[in-house]
Amino acid sequence: MTVKDLTKTFPVRKGVLGRAAAVIQAVTDVSFSIFPGQTLGLVGESGSGKSTTALCVTRLLDVTAGSIVFDGQELADLSRRNMRPIRRNMQMVFQDPYSSLDPRMTVKEIIAEPLRVYGAYGGGGQGERKVHELLEKVGMNASDADRFPHEFSGGQRQRISIARALALEPRLLVLDEPVSALDVSVQAQVTNLLRDLQDAMGLAYLFIGHDLAVVHHVSDWIAVMYLGRIVEYGSADQIFSEPTHPYTQALLSAIPNADPTKAGDLDEKIILTGEVPDPADPPSGCRFRTRCWKAEPICAEVSPELVDNLGIGHPSACHFPELRASGAHQ
Repeated sequence: MTVKDLTKTFPVRKGVLGRAAAVIQAVTDVSFSIFPGQTLGLVGESGSGKSTTALCVTRLLDVTAGSIVFDGQELADLSRRNMRPIRRNMQMVFQDPYSSLDPRMTVKEIIAEPLRVYGAYGGGGQGERKVHELLEKVGMNASDADRFPHEFSGGQRQRISIARALALEPRLLVLDEPVSALDVSVQAQVTNLLRDLQDAMGLAYLFIGHDLAVVHHVSDWIAVMYLGRIVEYGSADQIFSEPTHPYTQALLSAIPNADPTKAGDLDEKIILTGEVPDPADPPSGCRFRTRCWKAEPICAEVSPELVDNLGIGHPSACHFPELRASGAHQ
């Protein structure tokens, strides 16, 4: 998948007549690529536009502007009817497995649903065997098929969600905060499962999260988002060892240092002041400038481009990029 200059806005309507009083700029000029067998991590604070981006690339939301090319086909202008055959190749796993699984359906019915919708369930016990195979593939037992979602733990429910997403053998999984609602120990189990499935099936992942340590663990590439824009983009190791954007540096500094012998420039915590601005009224120029300790007058006047000004192999959208070692996270 190649996304180019993706933009999504929402009108804010007020009054009895519902007239548009403002426009929320949820996603602005976002570009990235996702390759077979690899993971792109999309990271940022709540409200940065990550989930909106996910819903746009899967066309669960209409796109305001930009291009989305999946397997050589442009998706941005496709109707819902023409999107249907493509959807089986791109599936989503949501943050809260309890909310995304119908409590009135058994596990077998939940996993079989996409197979039935696309006419791929099969008769003569074929569909039931497929359900059992999917459960075993995600570390569950075939005997779990006749139970209901409330009978499982959060981690087990997320495994069921992943099994359902894999039912149609997609090529791309969009994982929207898939482990943030789970305990830390269970997070590791689920992320390890995702990596094993990727290696076995050659899947591409768009992995959305706010915890950089988790995102780094599963990602080959990382895009850092702030208020609807990508502010830094590079390989996972580049982002963690050589962050150049102040926002990325602040996020990394919040991760506890597990090895004090590997000191880096980011050992001292960077505390961001103020709140994330209103997306209906974003700051002029650089959107991060209202919370940035390096802001100068030019930051309010000119929006910085996402370019590699330092010549180190990955771009950041900052007028004053600075390489700061992050030795604690290498």
